[in-house]
Amino acid sequence: MASQDELQSNVEAMSGSTWFIETRRLLLRSFNPSDPRELHAYEQIYRDPSNNIFSATDTPWLRGEALLEDIIRMWQQGQIKLMIILRTNNPTPGMAVEGGELIGDIELNYPRDGISAVAGCIHWTHTGNRQGYGREAFHAVFDHAFRSIYRTELCLETKVANAPFRAMMERLGLAPLETRGRHWMNNEHLEESVTYTFNRATWEAAKLAKGLPSSP
Repeated sequence: MASQDELQSNVEAMSGSTWFIETRRLLLRSFNPSDPRELHAYEQIYRDPSNNIFSATDTPWLRGEALLEDIIRMWQQGQIKLMIILRTNNPTPGMAVEGGELIGDIELNYPRDGISAVAGCIHWTHTGNRQGYGREAFHAVFDHAFRSIYRTELCLETKVANAPFRAMMERLGLAPLETRGRHWMNNEHLEESVTYTFNRATWEAAKLAKGLPSSP
């Protein structure tokens, strides 16, 4: 377990950092605010209603400069926001970024107590083919959070109705940790949620039980 000094050091190092994680098929890296292609591609995912049917909030959709400012604000506040990039030489038009095609994003917040919330989205056009991109991306982020930035626990929450996400957590060996969550107020009605909270030892045991590789 990391010491308080190590946690503090990593929190302070977060602001202004550029993150890069590589897996077998994916690149996960920080946004490049100076590349207009990245904002355009992200906006296509962010604003697509089919990607927001399980959203936790009803926040208004931003666009253009306002969306870029929101990304930078989260970065400055100590939140890792990574693009999920599929390595390909034939990206979908409008979704091309450096390294391939943008297919989603993952957020990892960075509070000082060592417990981080994780959330993310894979574009719906890449979820129906059961390629496991979401599983690969979350696997990599979990590993990175525990091994590189000394998170003590990770916490994820989703709606009960979000069957694809819950199935992904089952394939990652984390379904036994599922507990009843809060109630989200969306569109003026309550929706039940479930949560998953785990430390590094639990994550390593889950991978072993599922026969998952040490790193994706």
